[in-house]
Amino acid sequence: ISTEGDYLSEMVEKEGLGITVRDGNVDDIVNAITKLADDKNFYNECLNNLRDISREFTWEKVCKPVVDFCRDPIPTSYRKREGFENIFDDKGQNSLKKNNTHSNKKGFSYLVKRFLHHLFKSGPRQTSRFISNYLKGR
Repeated sequence: ISTEGDYLSEMVEKEGLGITVRDGNVDDIVNAITKLADDKNFYNECLNNLRDISREFTWEKVCKPVVDFCRDPIPTSYRKREGFENIFDDKGQNSLKKNNTHSNKKGFSYLVKRFLHHLFKSGPRQTSRFISNYLKGR
């Protein structure tokens, strides 16, 4: 049972994981509890759907975008301005180093990879924001 109005409630409805109720509506909650208790077929269907979707929410899958970003972050304007290189080495270990050269630019293949990543993962709007920020040095 989930209250309406957030991502979780949308997923509950879309994937058939349970029942959504209006916030603060006692009658909705009572009806939802009664339906889950009385309708065993509906209850079992919700359980099966929960089992199916739970495979998509492992720590490895949920944290992968964050871990990938931390291994290959986009430089912020502060780090560029202060001359710091990528804070993670190839093994993902923290290796904050001061860069003594003025050129801290990424290669063309890196930029193409980041462009495609943003385009397919985030869509055209986020991609244009990435390009704009890169060109502005942010």
